[in-house]
Parts: sequence; C-alpha cells; structure tokens
Amino acid sequence: MQIEKKHIKTGVYVLIGILFIIVLIYAIKAIRNFFGFSKPTVKVQWNATPYIPSGGDLAGFDPEPYIAELYDVLKGWLLDGSVRCSAYKRLMALQDNEFIAVVNTYYQTFGTTLRQDMNDTWQSGCTIFGKQWDQKIYDRLGDLNIIS
Repeated sequence: MQIEKKHIKTGVYVLIGILFIIVLIYAIKAIRNFFGFSKPTVKVQWNATPYIPSGGDLAGFDPEPYIAELYDVLKGWLLDGSVRCSAYKRLMALQDNEFIAVVNTYYQTFGTTLRQDMNDTWQSGCTIFGKQWDQKIYDRLGDLNIIS
C-alpha cells in the first residue's frame, strides 16, 4: 500500500511538472510577442513559383500529405521535436518540382508561406550540432528562387 501511494505521488509531481513547462512555454511566447522580441510575420507578395524543366516529373505526385504534415508540425505543440525534423527530411528528399509543388500548394491551402510558418517556430526539432534541417530548407528555397 505504501508503494502505491509513493507511485501516485510521483505521478502527480511529474504531471504538475509537465503542465508547468507547457504554461512556461506559452508565457515565454506571450512575453516575447508583447515586448516585440518575436519574429514579425511579414506579408509577402506571393506568386506561385514556376516549375523548372530539369526538376523532375510530377505525374502521380500528390503534395497534400506533405503540406498536411508540415502544417501539423509547424502549428502544433510538440513535446518531441523530432517529428518536425522528420517532416523536413522528407521534404528535402523530394525532386525539385515536387518540392516546388509542395511550397506552392502550402500557400494556396493555408494562405501563408512555408518560410513564414517555419520562422514562427522556435526550434527545428533536429540536432543542435551541424547544419539544421530548417536551414537546409531555407537554402533550397533560395537555390530554387522561391520567393516566400
């Protein structure tokens, strides 16, 4: 009986700790927004990026699963950021025209650019050593001349 009370007490402390961390994250974001330390969302004049002749075939490619996953990992709360990293890695594995199709469809569906939503997150979800996967996506957006 004594062991069960100890486990319940520990479980309650862990739950309180998790709730405290979640409240702290919300508070930090609210304070950053209030004092102007957050990254401002700048409206861009967005035009769909044209496909490139050598960028691969789009026959049978559906960007919807990619944009749904990206939206979920960029707009949702993640206790484990590795799912964001995995989504970035899957995006980077696409051919150039598939990548462009995902970026174009993302804006057309959600009214915000992929870059804007990535900028609004506070971590990439990947390792802190080496080049971040979000930076690889930013670089690829630049390489493909995607204005967003």
